[in-house]
Amino acid sequence: MTLPVNLFQYADAVILIFIALMLIYGYFKGFLLQIFSILLFIAVVFVSWMIAPVLAKALPLMQASEQFNMIPVIGPIFQNTINTVFWFIIIVFGLMILSFFFKPVLKGIGKIPLVKQVNRLLGLLLGGIKAVVILILVTLLIGSGLFTNGKDLVDQSLLGKVSPAAQWTIVSISSKFDSTGLVAKIMTAQEFSQEDVIVLDAWLTSKQIPADIVPILSKLLRLKPIDATQTSALIQWMRDNGVSEADIKRFMESFQ
Repeated sequence: MTLPVNLFQYADAVILIFIALMLIYGYFKGFLLQIFSILLFIAVVFVSWMIAPVLAKALPLMQASEQFNMIPVIGPIFQNTINTVFWFIIIVFGLMILSFFFKPVLKGIGKIPLVKQVNRLLGLLLGGIKAVVILILVTLLIGSGLFTNGKDLVDQSLLGKVSPAAQWTIVSISSKFDSTGLVAKIMTAQEFSQEDVIVLDAWLTSKQIPADIVPILSKLLRLKPIDATQTSALIQWMRDNGVSEADIKRFMESFQ
């Protein structure tokens, strides 16, 4: 899917309005309900963290982007990572919606006069924290590969401010499948140091990628150009591994 380009110009305004509404919500809902939400959110994140990888393998909901999914041998690693991120977001939002049924119990306590003012000020603070957490989740969703131009929206809007936190989340999730952290760097298009390149080449070799394909695939994964000879070698390797001509064409076009 592709996000409408005209959405980009309104993104920052929508984000600022959302933050303002969350602050107002936090102020009027108060600290007790907000701290309940935060504690519940921590529990929800923990449960989601444990369940998401299992559901990602059992019920994959989406494909990794064509840049990664069709790569023989290592494609499933990207597939597991993107589906884990997607399931993580779904479970978090689903459990948070269920949490609304438990909040009425705390409303009466927050109306006690002495508690009321402190309750609202602390609620304002926690409302801001909650807004940031939700924006991180939105950044994860938009940049997950579900939208072809999602990364552009993140980079060109205030979502870029929380992008490092979103990248850290992807690193943490991908570590379940790849302890080197390379998958997260590739999926978030981060810059590779020389040491990272050495580790990447070694990682590809460990996955039984042919020696002549390793440097070519390494370049592509780092979004570096390859020449005609390298392109031909890569295409032949993909054919040998059963990738269809149509998929190869889409794969190569995604790197242009």
